[in-house]
Amino acid sequence: MAISKQEEKALFRFNIIFPMLDASLPRGERSRMVQQICAKEYRIPHSKKTSVSEATVWKWYHAYLEKGTIDSLAPSGRSDKGRRRTITIETEQELLRRYREKPGVPVKYLVDQAIQDGVFGPDDTISISAIYQLIRREKRGYEPTQKDRRAYRAIGSQTIEKEVLERLLEAAHSAPSSANNQPWRLVTVTEAEQLAALKETLSKGNYWAQDAPAITAFVTHPDWSMRIGGRDLAFFELGMAAMAYQIQAVAEGLYVHPIVGFDANKAKQVLGIDDEFVLEILMVTGLPGDVNTLNEKHLASERSARIRKPLKSVATYDRWDDGLFPENKS
Repeated sequence: MAISKQEEKALFRFNIIFPMLDASLPRGERSRMVQQICAKEYRIPHSKKTSVSEATVWKWYHAYLEKGTIDSLAPSGRSDKGRRRTITIETEQELLRRYREKPGVPVKYLVDQAIQDGVFGPDDTISISAIYQLIRREKRGYEPTQKDRRAYRAIGSQTIEKEVLERLLEAAHSAPSSANNQPWRLVTVTEAEQLAALKETLSKGNYWAQDAPAITAFVTHPDWSMRIGGRDLAFFELGMAAMAYQIQAVAEGLYVHPIVGFDANKAKQVLGIDDEFVLEILMVTGLPGDVNTLNEKHLASERSARIRKPLKSVATYDRWDDGLFPENKS
């Protein structure tokens, strides 16, 4: 019995990921297996490509784990209705699915990944302007909020475009400050040698940041803003800049994670920051990566629900309530 193109593609994909389904594989072996898979050439059904990317293999693997059927590996069916298009409806739906998974992801990255993953078929004419219009329509319904932000650790190594990093810095620089002092100073590191030197200052617990393509240092000094009644506002204002940076990162489809686990003195030496200045945090930033690089504790955290204390334990109206006092603190 003849099988359809979708079924043929699904069977090919299943054969690719089948060795990865062995639950007894030792830690790290599955990632090494993916590298070996991607180092080979294949006759891919109904495609001119002869290789598959690591991102694609992981996508197939997780799709099968979620559904448990070979059908889950088949491309989506078409519903063309005879309209003339630069890309097929099947491709459009796949691009939108990818965008919805990472709202705000740069269109160039979206297209580059789609090309690598063989999303575009022989009936597609890759029109960047058409894809921009498609994403623009989708964006109208998306507004990044604080609830979208989470300190994920599975950060990939893909390069972030300079214009994207500029938008993060501009967002941070738009934060409010007393008397418009703007006491934040940001140093973004992307150059390979400098980035490697900075990563050497990180604590062992921040092993997951070693692949990140960009790290931004947030620096201030109490003298750079108002000091009133023992309150140094520079640190509060640096925090507002850091949050604006993170919200913009979410809008760009990035993972962003502030860390304090680093040797501040060594990091300041690497970055040429004066000893008297305060290197408060490092902001690790990148596109989503492979969760299987995380240890068991961090993997569980990556997939867990967001946990917050009850609102009544942190906020009240009109006057202080003893219920606001942190538990186990004297």
